[in-house]
Amino acid sequence: MALVLSAGIHSPAQSAESGARDALTVQAARNKSVEQFGGKKYYDPRHFDLSDLPAYVPEQNVAGPIRIWGSDMFGGTELKSNLEAGFRKFHPEVSFEYDLRGPAMAFAGLLTERADLGPSRRITWDALLAFQRLFNHDPLTISGMTGWAVNPPFAIMVNKNNPLRGLTMKQLDGIFGAERNGGWVGTTWHPEFARGPEDNIRTWGQLGLSGKWKDKPIHVYGYGLRYLFGPRFSDDVLKGSDKWNENLKQYVNFAQADGSLKSADQQMADELAKDPYGIAYYGHLRGISDQIKAVPLAMQNVGPYVRLTVDTVHDRSYPLYDKMYIYINRTPG
Repeated sequence: MALVLSAGIHSPAQSAESGARDALTVQAARNKSVEQFGGKKYYDPRHFDLSDLPAYVPEQNVAGPIRIWGSDMFGGTELKSNLEAGFRKFHPEVSFEYDLRGPAMAFAGLLTERADLGPSRRITWDALLAFQRLFNHDPLTISGMTGWAVNPPFAIMVNKNNPLRGLTMKQLDGIFGAERNGGWVGTTWHPEFARGPEDNIRTWGQLGLSGKWKDKPIHVYGYGLRYLFGPRFSDDVLKGSDKWNENLKQYVNFAQADGSLKSADQQMADELAKDPYGIAYYGHLRGISDQIKAVPLAMQNVGPYVRLTVDTVHDRSYPLYDKMYIYINRTPG
């Protein structure tokens, strides 16, 4: 048993700070954090010109209740009231019913046929499989918005003294991933996504760094793999593979002694500030330190390398952006 437990990916990192890791205690701390996080403004909405968006033209009369189950972030902003008022200008007989206790409510409502619309984050593998098993088709998926503070882009962060100038998506796969015999797109297995161990990247010299960096091992940090951000990163970078760097150090949220949340993101930021050979992926607004920096990314091996900014996420030139979705149970055809 000891041999089995000692092999493979590291268990979630234990912070030196005291705090509670009981799930319900962490949940209470998270609720406070979400309330504080949602009340902040991270850019001026006037920064973007939305005048070129197509105007809504009604094609049929709509009346009665529209049942919306899903993300608490969706209901915790002005977006809900603005969308409701705008829709009623065209369809005054419509009413709205909400259950916005969390992203998972979207799939609970659709699977039980008690919701018409499900605003949520990217659908998980098991939720998609359950939907397919019940209805024999995929949910209609509408890209609702690009994430920034909510459904954030992933930043690739390193110590500020690291001379690395940029990374490609293939290099990220080599750093965070491992050899594999295939990967997933949705619930479909693709053996053509296989790759061998020769594409693993485990030292900084393999990324072109020289001198004292050349033979230094890359210390890899990430979220606990059961948390939804792990599968999302896998889908975007590792071709949907569940095989990760064997030395991945995982981080999870915990509740501090004062009842506040210490996020996995902030723990990774704190570790990177002390570790010149570390690299991590996480939501950049949630883990802050003046001792670290974000690495520009390129989709293709020849570039261009794109920095993480609100503008490059808005125009989707930054590779690791994410979206918020609206899911609907509509039979194709």
